[in-house]
Amino acid sequence: MTVNPKIEKLNDPEELRNGVLSIIKENSPVSDTEILRQIKEQIEVVDFKILAYPEIEKLRAKRNELEPDSEEAKQLNKRTEKFKLNAKHYSVLTIEQLLKIAKENSLGLCKNQDFIYLFNRYYWLIINKDTFQVFLGEVAEKMGVDNISAKHYQFREHLYKQFLTA
Repeated sequence: MTVNPKIEKLNDPEELRNGVLSIIKENSPVSDTEILRQIKEQIEVVDFKILAYPEIEKLRAKRNELEPDSEEAKQLNKRTEKFKLNAKHYSVLTIEQLLKIAKENSLGLCKNQDFIYLFNRYYWLIINKDTFQVFLGEVAEKMGVDNISAKHYQFREHLYKQFLTA
């Protein structure tokens, strides 16, 4: 392996300044809004029914192998329709998925007593409760919760309380 540094760039004050600024930026603490944005970028739509009722996946696969108008396919449709989701499912599963994503991506997000903390590369920041509730609602909506529910204050409060107990 050969190292070929570009020494001539060191003679250019603008290039040197830009290099130093990029190193500082890469190694400086990140704001809480930036950390929350990074977490939200990782969020994808999830199938809440499969998360809540894993057996639905097998029923769907079996149904897809059948003729759509067959009696057996209709019976499988009826069985899968019996699995209903309510607000509890959405709040528990949203928080579970959020914590999973934060852990998988090494994004510091935790609670200690009744405070929520974000890690900004150097130290833990306390995040405002209201800011975090808005964030949780946005995460839920991005995961597939309908926008009215995700924006409703009670649902956001339930998400917050669920996070505190998770």
